[in-house]
Amino acid sequence: MKWKQTLLFLFFLIAGIILGAVLGDVGANVGGALAWLNFGETFAIGPFPIDLAILKFTFGLEMGINVAQIICITISFFVYIVVNKKLR
Repeated sequence: MKWKQTLLFLFFLIAGIILGAVLGDVGANVGGALAWLNFGETFAIGPFPIDLAILKFTFGLEMGINVAQIICITISFFVYIVVNKKLR
């Protein structure tokens, strides 16, 4: 039963992240009163190559977050709590 709760939490978390990203982009394209939804930061670890003579890898990580994502993640967390209580 614990793994079902974990999968449900991950589902709501990922849905909140994706929905927030979409709403942030829509807010940026509409402009005006909704432009603040796209305000955010991007954090990155620059690419660094690893050369093993046979294989060459390049690793890097970039994460961007905006206001709409924070709002949607918060809402999805509270929706998860309500749904989880009903499923018990």
